[in-house]
Amino acid sequence: MIIFPDYASIEQLPHPELRQVIQQSIQQITQGEAYDPDVYGKFVLIEVGDVVAEVEAATGCQILHCDFNSTQFGDPAFAPSFEWLVEHAICYEAVFILSDDGFGIDLLIPKAQGVDPTLLAMCEQYAVPA
Repeated sequence: MIIFPDYASIEQLPHPELRQVIQQSIQQITQGEAYDPDVYGKFVLIEVGDVVAEVEAATGCQILHCDFNSTQFGDPAFAPSFEWLVEHAICYEAVFILSDDGFGIDLLIPKAQGVDPTLLAMCEQYAVPA
């Protein structure tokens, strides 16, 4: 996983389509203000081979687990913890708001072979088109 600490690191992302998704999200989040990850939150890119439990631990986001009960994705009582999940052409974008002031994690999940298949299945089930 890549956790982007600042805007400069986002600009260095070698994949232009992913960079564009992040930049569009920044424009929506900041509404023209300067992007400060300590205020608005961070962007996290899932990479091929990442273990979801490790991503959950590093970000504080319950991705495949429900915040309200002990269910996991696949359980009929599962309720996702993200605020929204959007499907883009090359990835899914899941936004988790972690505090009342709006600080959050914007998680990018590439549509790529080698990404956790359970994670991709959850995205396919709950995502709305961009």
